[in-house]
Amino acid sequence: MDAEVVVVTGASAGLGRAITRRLARTGASLGLLAREPVRREAARRGAQGRGARAVAIPADVADAKPVERAAIALAAIRAR
Repeated sequence: MDAEVVVVTGASAGLGRAITRRLARTGASLGLLAREPVRREAARRGAQGRGARAVAIPADVADAKPVERAAIALAAIRAR
């Protein structure tokens, strides 16, 4: 997964949070999508603390516009 960005939706709670933690231990680059800002940032910090490159992006996957913005932001990160 070195050149890829793994997108985790619902990254700040439940199954999404568990997936984030697991992937972070592999050193993956993560795009963490979640609605709640405090928990979203906590998930990002936790992932980085476990060795991942991670960005937290506010998005509700029920709304297409924030998801489109997230995809653009993540493509820019991948290009770095």
